[in-house]
Order: sequence, then C-alpha cells, then structure tokens
Amino acid sequence: MGNPIYTNLLTHSFFDRGYPSYFYLTLLLAHRQHFIGRCSKGSFPAAQKLFRRPVPSKRVMLRAPHYLRPKLLALGLPLTIAVRFVTVILKTGEVEVLVTSLLDETLYPASEFGPLYYLRWGVETFYGRVKGRLALENFTGKTPEAIKQDFYSTILNFRRRVRSHRRGTTPTRPEILYESLPATGQ
Repeated sequence: MGNPIYTNLLTHSFFDRGYPSYFYLTLLLAHRQHFIGRCSKGSFPAAQKLFRRPVPSKRVMLRAPHYLRPKLLALGLPLTIAVRFVTVILKTGEVEVLVTSLLDETLYPASEFGPLYYLRWGVETFYGRVKGRLALENFTGKTPEAIKQDFYSTILNFRRRVRSHRRGTTPTRPEILYESLPATGQ
C-alpha cells in the first residue's frame, strides 16, 4: 500500500450517507481532518448531478446554505469550502458518489477510492450486527451516563461472546454466532 491515499488512514474520517452536510464538512476541515464520505442522492447538487451523469472526479467549491451562514460566521468558519466528488461504479452497475477533502487528483486518483471506501465495509457490517442483534439503540435510560453504560456493556458482552466463540464454546459459523447473540430489550 505505497499509494499516498492509504497513508495515515487513521487520520481520515469515513462516513456514510446521512452524515455529509456543509456544516459537518466545514468542522472537519477546520480541525484539519481529511474525510471521505458517501453522499445520498438528495445531498449536494453537485453530487446529484454525478448520480445522473457520472464522471470519475470533480472538484467543486461548496457554498454554505443561507440559513447556516450566521452560525458559521459566529464560529469563524468559512462560507465556501473546496471539496472533491468522486464517482465509484459498483460491480452491480450502481453509482456511488463520495465527497472528500483529498483534492489532488494526481496524488489521490479516483480509481483508488472504490477499493479504499470498500475497506470500511467490514466495520460498517460489524456496527450493523451489533446494533441489530444487540439492540444497541434500545437504551435503558436517557442520561448520557445510562447510554454510555448500555453501550459499553453491550460491547463487553459482544467481546465475551466472540472470545467464547474462539475457544469453541459457541457455534463455529459466524452467522450462527451473530444469530445466537441475545437481542436486549426483547
């Protein structure tokens, strides 16, 4: 992995549809945090165009929505930011559009974004399983402390089950392991 796009991956933020917003991207940039995120079909107008007419990569200056400008000015954040939209064509032919702060097309070729973004899929499916099988979003309380306790106990329980699985005391097929995990709150 000598390509610069894979260098310092832990310093990049990866996020899925529903997260990219002008405010979020601006905050990441203000904290010098590189990002790669998947856009929804209803997100930024430039991304919407790429869903309809894909091109490998397009650099764009995003302007803050009018309603957000007073808040941005009060926080000392910019009203325009430079981002790059990268189109990824999946094996199914489906088009995905990513937004990134990695602007240099020579250093970060569009062809590298598909494999790079795919690397996060294992993490995404893990969270999906944890949320679904362990009912992670069904908290027993509403205070930050109660939510933290629920979260950490859920992860601790999951880790115990995985360790138990590795010792051979639970079913050996991963899909059975996840099916055997209790769904809390049921």
